[in-house]
Amino acid sequence: MNRFLLTAVMMALWSTGCSGIDRDDPHKGGLFGYNPSRYEERISEREEKLAAIEAEQAQYAQENEELKAQRNTLDKKVAAQKKQLNSLNAEIKKLNASIASLKKSGADSAQTAALAQKSAALQSKAQSLQNSANLEAKQREVQKLQLELETLKKEAEVLSQF
Repeated sequence: MNRFLLTAVMMALWSTGCSGIDRDDPHKGGLFGYNPSRYEERISEREEKLAAIEAEQAQYAQENEELKAQRNTLDKKVAAQKKQLNSLNAEIKKLNASIASLKKSGADSAQTAALAQKSAALQSKAQSLQNSANLEAKQREVQKLQLELETLKKEAEVLSQF
């Protein structure tokens, strides 16, 4: 009876010990749980996951390169606009100096005052553009300001001839 009881206890322990084994994982299956075909399936599943991750990584790398190129283009545009604005500000300063010399020479004071007022408005618009973030709108406005500046220069030239 002892032997029978001992055998029954051993069988119970052995059956509960084996029930938790993952037969699909060769590392956990032990010698009797090893399944070569399932092992190959696990390898192919992991290789597919790796290929998908590598493809995703390549896609992100390509997007990163595209974004870098866009940023370089935008940086160049911003630098060009800053250069235009600096040039515009320099021209406005020249115009202001020209207006000051007109005032000293005794040119028509009403026209000189109007020209000075237009120049001040032009300068304030140029200053406000430096803080603008919209590149396209900024470019259009710079072009408008350059046209206004040319008009004001012509007016100053006409006034200086008298």
